[in-house]
Amino acid sequence: MGEAPSCPRCRTDEYLIFEEFVPARQAEHSTDLIPASASYTCSECGTFNAHAVPASWRPPQWFWYS
Repeated sequence: MGEAPSCPRCRTDEYLIFEEFVPARQAEHSTDLIPASASYTCSECGTFNAHAVPASWRPPQWFWYS
């Protein structure tokens, strides 16, 4: 579900700065899964975007803080 982040104007993910990433998670009091999502800005053209991303996708060099 969802597409990997990419700037629609520049047609690349090379210049993306990720503002937020929320992994897929189980909905409270439900067995339904809420899709992973990301928001990002392209540092080349300034375009902002946010949408669902594939459950297996992670931002580059992303990790959980302990």
